[in-house]
Amino acid sequence: MASPLEQYSPCPGGTGKKIRFCCKELLPELQRIDRMMEGGQWHACVEQIDRLQQKYPGRACLFALKGEALAALERYEELEPNAEAFVARHPDNPLAHAELACAAAYLGKAQAAIASFLKALACCREETTRRQLERHLWVVAEGLMDPYCRQAVRALIEAWGGKEATVLLDMSDPAPLWAKEPRALVACPPDFPWKAEFDEALQLANSLRWFEAERAFTALAERANGVPAVWQNLMIVRGWVADYPRAAEAARRYAGLVESDEDAAELEAYAAYITGEMLGDAVQVPKIEYPVIDLQSLRKTLEKDPGVTPLVLVRTEEEKPVLEQGEFYRLVGPPIPPHDVPEWACLLSIVPATAESPPELTLTGASPEWVAEGQKRLEALAGGSLGPGRSLPSDHGNSITGLYFWQEDLLKLDDIPPARKAVLAERRETFLRQRFPSLPLRLLHGKSFQEGLADSALRRRALGAVLLLEELLRHYRLGPTGEDLRVLLGLSPRGPIDPREVPPATVPLARLHLVDVEKLTGEQLIACFQRAWRFSAGEALARLAPALAHNDTIPWSPTRVAAAVVTLAQEPNYARALVWCQRWRQEARHLPGACGKFDIEEAWIRLHRGELDDIVELTKHLRAEHAGDPGIPEAFLRFRQALEAHVRGVLASARRAREPSIVAPDGGQPGKLWTPDSARTPGDRPTLWTPGNP
Repeated sequence: MASPLEQYSPCPGGTGKKIRFCCKELLPELQRIDRMMEGGQWHACVEQIDRLQQKYPGRACLFALKGEALAALERYEELEPNAEAFVARHPDNPLAHAELACAAAYLGKAQAAIASFLKALACCREETTRRQLERHLWVVAEGLMDPYCRQAVRALIEAWGGKEATVLLDMSDPAPLWAKEPRALVACPPDFPWKAEFDEALQLANSLRWFEAERAFTALAERANGVPAVWQNLMIVRGWVADYPRAAEAARRYAGLVESDEDAAELEAYAAYITGEMLGDAVQVPKIEYPVIDLQSLRKTLEKDPGVTPLVLVRTEEEKPVLEQGEFYRLVGPPIPPHDVPEWACLLSIVPATAESPPELTLTGASPEWVAEGQKRLEALAGGSLGPGRSLPSDHGNSITGLYFWQEDLLKLDDIPPARKAVLAERRETFLRQRFPSLPLRLLHGKSFQEGLADSALRRRALGAVLLLEELLRHYRLGPTGEDLRVLLGLSPRGPIDPREVPPATVPLARLHLVDVEKLTGEQLIACFQRAWRFSAGEALARLAPALAHNDTIPWSPTRVAAAVVTLAQEPNYARALVWCQRWRQEARHLPGACGKFDIEEAWIRLHRGELDDIVELTKHLRAEHAGDPGIPEAFLRFRQALEAHVRGVLASARRAREPSIVAPDGGQPGKLWTPDSARTPGDRPTLWTPGNP
């Protein structure tokens, strides 16, 4: 809502009219409420609106403002009745349906939220009202943010604002590429006997009548269950309406009908991912809780023991690191010397005392065996500082494979010696080569990966398991991935994709890195880079960016500048990167905003080289010449923060993206959606500019 409100401001109730022609007698009260909202006086807002509703019953503006205030107070149980009354009095008001969508999202009713927001879009006739729906869109989208699938979120955002509205979501989405691949509805295949029904279902989907479209495609699938187009569209539409179990079912049926093993493997992995099933190698790991009798004595004991290390735990929220509250320690077993790798490690967390309970210590580990070892070690170490421990079952089963990678994370320090890294890498490769292939997987109906590969009915799903395994490795920042992982598991590496035989635009995102870069035309190279950039396809960017940045036959453009920035960021030879940066800045100086981007990159390079005097001159130049360039203030702020940390000696080396030392074992997906205030692009790049958008 615009502030301050005046008589020609749009009505905050979504009527599509100006206040003067809608609710002018309420203008002084609306201005008062607006000021109260600006001051965060939400309780007073609700009380004032309740009084006004007695005098002016049924006013759209009062329903809308009350909904905003209740949401700010997190009084979600009152949101739904307010929104239902709003819809009942104003059934054609888009904001009324958007309020009902928000209420459903807050209460975890995903499909009801989608249905109401689609109704809001269908009722929307005025551009002003459509803009008013933006706040509601992000509330609904965040409520739908299942950690395993964002197809419904992406579809809603695109329905509201078109394809360009999804750019920053595409860039910030941490999902694997085969899960966030945009999948478009396909037209009716030739000679299909039920063409009229197919076209009607397609029209329903394209008219934002997704639930009706899902029912229509489901009816078609019962009659034409061997037609790939029907199952493809059914998979997509079920994803749009957040029916993930049935979307997974459709994906698996579709996987059985496609010709390519690679396409089928990605669909099988997608089905397991959106339902949260993953590999299906779950194991129950207990945790041990102890009442703390003497907290000070316990702290002294832990601080003195060489096998105990204090930790700072970090979780990701709104794409930002957030410190976990409490005390945390890593407890390791023998051997303890710094160049050896301990046999086991456990995590200790101490919860402070509250008015209802004394302090507690919880011991968790990556396997039942590790928990048992940690329990013996802790009880011998703590003595009388702890009361009797009690074993509690884990809240849910954890992946054996994921826990193995997490236990490696527990064993590491932030900066570990190369010898220890080598031992950990060797252990990991042994696990992947010897133990993983023989683990029974629910994904393969209880068969192992080796057995699945040998079974023609399960081979494609076993290949999908490779993609899920790779996703676990990426989450814990471990290798090998890609073709190296396939070779380690006994599979043949995939060869390069010749763009002269396969149009690059048809290559799935997860395989874009396989395209033979040297055979791309200039136009294809630009298009492939833009696609890789938009979806944060890291492996593809690593190959495409240098090819585009160094291609002097392609004129300098915002896209080539972006490729140059990526190339500089990933170049380990800082002397070489500095030469490139200076040359490219000179060549692209005619492009608005290009010099500032190269200046920021040069500052990072010189920080890595420890050339602080040159950084001082660069920062003066950036402030004087580029402070108003799009994205530069944000990029400069991030650089300045890293520089200050470097100078203080807080960080051993200034890196562009410092990651937490311990990652949560449950997958640790970011818990918040991108919003206009929290956007972050790949590599922490500026969010105000994208390739092709100077």
